[in-house]
Amino acid sequence: MDVHTKPQHTPSRLDLSRLNAEQRTAVLHTEGPLLILAGAGSGKTNTMTHRIAYLIAEKKVPASRVLGLSFTNKASTELKERVRKLISKVAGDKAAKGLVVSTFHSLCVRMLREFAPRIGYTPQFSILDPSDQEGIVREILKLINIDSKKFDPSWILFQIGQAKNKFLTGEAAADFFNTVKGPKVAYDEYSIALQSVFPRYQERLRLLNAMDFDDLLYNAVTLLESHADVRDTLSTRFRYIMVDEYQDTNPAQFRLLEALTSTHKNICVVGDDDQSIYAWRGADP
Repeated sequence: MDVHTKPQHTPSRLDLSRLNAEQRTAVLHTEGPLLILAGAGSGKTNTMTHRIAYLIAEKKVPASRVLGLSFTNKASTELKERVRKLISKVAGDKAAKGLVVSTFHSLCVRMLREFAPRIGYTPQFSILDPSDQEGIVREILKLINIDSKKFDPSWILFQIGQAKNKFLTGEAAADFFNTVKGPKVAYDEYSIALQSVFPRYQERLRLLNAMDFDDLLYNAVTLLESHADVRDTLSTRFRYIMVDEYQDTNPAQFRLLEALTSTHKNICVVGDDDQSIYAWRGADP
């Protein structure tokens, strides 16, 4: 495990004796950015657990001001439970109340439910499942006289999702679509289909007060970047942010983190730059 920071020494009642020197340095460094490069089996989850517990139990940071992010529900649930158990031993069961540990997309849903009207949705917006998405694409293809058997709706949706995760719109999205090769047709045919479907698909979702999975990130970033008061509110709310598997972040997630740390730079990211299991979502380790 490599920790990139200047050491900060603070007495602790939390038992850190089972952590090695680098892990303790990571736990005790609370202010400013922190990068932890850690491979499998290096104790990164244990380090993250102790770092969050240290912030809450020792630094007396309200649990609601701490945000932990991971890429799977299983990982976020496990981390939150570990933190809760550790904190309860030092500061009691109630000390962890309000702690938010979630996936990126769950966090985005939380933010969008609260501030949806600011970007033209109601808080009751629906989140479409893949079958609903494909149904909408088929309707659009039929409307513009394109054979859905020739242009697989699921593949079109995959490429639209790639564009959203890279935060591409307009000409930038068109340039991206020009590089995509479809499974059955030539580059130019597929690019034309994607450029025709993408804006119509987004318009249909907005009319339905609906979002797809990739919209959650895209719209959350749009919300934060377009409304300074919302950005300041959420950045102040989440004063300390920790991100696991940082190598899997895509451009949209990076922009989300950038906005959430706009009033502070208290972000700790943990990752292994030798691997990325979500490269298909646009991540670039």
